Amino acid sequence: MRSQTLLTAAAAIAVAKASKEVLATPPMGFNNWARFMCDLNETLFTQTADAMASNGLLAAGYDRINLDDCWMQMNRTDNGTLLWDTEKFPQGLPWLGRYLKQKGFHFGIYQDAGTSTCGGYPGSLGFEQIDADTFTNWGIDYLKLDGCNVPTAPGKTDPETYHGIYSHWHEILNKQASPLIFSESAPAYFCGTDNLTDWYSVMDWLPANGELARHSYDVATWGDANPWASIMTNYDQHIRVARYQSPGFFNDPDFLVSDYPELTIDEKRSQFALWASFSAPLIISAHIPDLGKEEIAFLTNKDLIDVDQDALAQQATLVSRDSTWDVFTKGLSNGDRLLTVLNRSPAAASTSIPLAHLGLSATCNFAVKDLWTGNASGFVSGEFKITNVPSHGTVVYRLTPSKNSCKAVTPTGIIMNTFSMNCLTAGAGPGKGSEVSSASCDFPGTQVWQVRADGSIRNVADQTKCLTDSGSGPITTAPCKGNPNQNWSYAMTGDLTNEGTGKCLTEGVEGQITTEACKYETNNQVYGLPVGVKLQGFAHDPNHVDTAFSYAEGLFGHGIASMLFAQESLYGCGRFYFALASLVFTSETAADRPRVWSGGNKKSLSAKEMETNAYNTATRVLAYQLLHAPETRCNSSVDFVVLVTSNVPKYTRDQLTADGAVVVEAKDIPLSWWVSTGVTRWKDQFLKLRLFEMTQYDRILFVDADTLIRGKLDDIFDELEVQRPANTLSRRIRRADEAPLPAQYMFAARSDNQLTGERRHPFPPLNTEVFSAGFWIAAPSQELFDYFMSILKHYRRFDPHTMEQSLLNYAFRRDGPMPWREMHYKWSATWPNSGDVEGHVVTLHEKFWKTGPQDLRKLWREQRGNMQRYFSKHAH
Repeated sequence: MRSQTLLTAAAAIAVAKASKEVLATPPMGFNNWARFMCDLNETLFTQTADAMASNGLLAAGYDRINLDDCWMQMNRTDNGTLLWDTEKFPQGLPWLGRYLKQKGFHFGIYQDAGTSTCGGYPGSLGFEQIDADTFTNWGIDYLKLDGCNVPTAPGKTDPETYHGIYSHWHEILNKQASPLIFSESAPAYFCGTDNLTDWYSVMDWLPANGELARHSYDVATWGDANPWASIMTNYDQHIRVARYQSPGFFNDPDFLVSDYPELTIDEKRSQFALWASFSAPLIISAHIPDLGKEEIAFLTNKDLIDVDQDALAQQATLVSRDSTWDVFTKGLSNGDRLLTVLNRSPAAASTSIPLAHLGLSATCNFAVKDLWTGNASGFVSGEFKITNVPSHGTVVYRLTPSKNSCKAVTPTGIIMNTFSMNCLTAGAGPGKGSEVSSASCDFPGTQVWQVRADGSIRNVADQTKCLTDSGSGPITTAPCKGNPNQNWSYAMTGDLTNEGTGKCLTEGVEGQITTEACKYETNNQVYGLPVGVKLQGFAHDPNHVDTAFSYAEGLFGHGIASMLFAQESLYGCGRFYFALASLVFTSETAADRPRVWSGGNKKSLSAKEMETNAYNTATRVLAYQLLHAPETRCNSSVDFVVLVTSNVPKYTRDQLTADGAVVVEAKDIPLSWWVSTGVTRWKDQFLKLRLFEMTQYDRILFVDADTLIRGKLDDIFDELEVQRPANTLSRRIRRADEAPLPAQYMFAARSDNQLTGERRHPFPPLNTEVFSAGFWIAAPSQELFDYFMSILKHYRRFDPHTMEQSLLNYAFRRDGPMPWREMHYKWSATWPNSGDVEGHVVTLHEKFWKTGPQDLRKLWREQRGNMQRYFSKHAH
């Protein structure tokens, strides 16, 4: 995360870092399930802890011991509390937790999101708060939440049902006195189908809720005839979801089964080496006291554990794949490069790996360290030869550049459709010329691609040619010219989008590659790209994704500039943070400070007078509705941050702080001489533009403070037009005297009912070319803010009498390079009428203290009364 100058941002960052502090690196430890399933008891865990403490596993970092299913009794107590099975755990789980902690271990547990666990024991559905409190009281700090026996909620799809349950658990766990690591098994119930859209969509929101994604099948349990096949199945599922991983959130391919007799020692070592290369959890499911010296040796390999625990937390991705070899690479936090090579064939084999395929300079020298032996192998350049890798064996090397200038890396590797597992291939075959195709991953010479910082994608075999979308027909490689049709962006959804056409790379049923209109995570449009490619859309900074909600009113001349809520969202493939902002003002200009005229004499504005200020009251009503009112408050805990202009007096700031707000002073927007609003104080409306500088958030929802809230707003971030950024249409004209535009943007709003009959507008309302600046959602961008500032410099580029609304409508005009998107009408209405009320519109925009339908004014006054009673009762 960037360092911030606004306290608003700092509040959000504090939440963002919380997850990383909960689990900065992937967990290491023991779980009983794969090896023992329901055959668990107190002795198993005490003996396991004793053995791990004595055989070097604890010292190597394996410091977690987790119970899986079947630990509880078949019935809850009369008050709903779970009980441990007293025959299996005669001294109780609190005693066991203390025993483990005295040994130096953390204590984890299993529960299920449904009505019963997979083993038939009581599930948590309807008992989430009771179970969370119970686990905390027992000293638990790790929860694996399975997904068996989850009934579909009325009116919801299965993914929506799981989303709601796991999000509810997230909210509860966040409020526990001590944070719990949250391992989510939801996606495992959607993998492996003929349509992976539901699987991807569940993976999208997982990082917003927890720290671990148990994304697919259970690894083979003890006694399975072919555990290697099971390991490889989970391995192939794991490859598909690399884009979701970042520090604080880890993909989990399930347990290390290191004592299975059906596995060779090379297969056991390979599972460990691959999991470490992925920075995956290293959770052993084995009979620890009986592990042999060979198993202990590889499980405690410090060099490979260091790779697993590396601060970058990158999941290694495929450089190339053929019938014999899977070659992986990733970056390490000190600038080294990892090379991991798996021999999938039934016989020993040798190979050579061009360093260019790892994204490294072919002219640089690299010191090589074999991470199995710890031996240095001298220096290498050009290519690296690997000899005599056993069947199902894996070799791992750490490459250290000989000088700093050689640390530069270009993300390089295969581009794989994550449904078909086919690779993008240069050369579609005889007679196809420069066309690219989708083919089985068996041709490293034509399937390794560079993804450069300029957005171009080039086949390593011919780096003078770029992946090109002509706008019609097949995708080709053509001489690189830097035009938009050769620039691509990659989103968390897996879309590979062409900047020039705005379309997504699409795999055809016969292997042809074209672009089509971007859909939502469909099988033929989701791709895996090399590690290190910058993700667009869910702005994937290594510390996760942020989202912002912003509630605001055109009140800036009235003193309080804006209010922001920072809140963890349920969305994303990463962790999202919302900011909610609102604008309120004193009745004076900034130049006058907080004073009024009376009988020709100046006097200070009293606290009582300030209290009666309508906008101040409206802000307090908004704070009550968003933070405290049961029917409208946000589902997650939030920080309510108020950005104020310098003329807001201390007593007003103190009052808002007591109401739950965090108050921060905002900087003025420099305005040109020609920007005249007719009402001097309205110039402060332009302070809304400061929200676009808050790039620590992914999304900011802005709503005017003179708004009555009639429902919850959390789900707005689930809307497709909010999740997916749009490509700036570079083929549309941008004036040369304006600042450059970002390659992608996200801005959505609601049409202004003023243009379709004002109070007499129909329901559903009609769409217009102009949106209301009282309700919009955007992805913050410094480039956008700079663009707005450049617009302000040019005389009458927009109508200044309608202030920032006119500026924003110009910037996001329908026929411009960044056309705005229409939000669903359910979210907001200006000039509200009975149709909006009956249609259950969530936010109604009106100065209800003086205008609007009488029934709505009555509702607003009721909320004002509720606010006054609540804050009076809870006054500090």
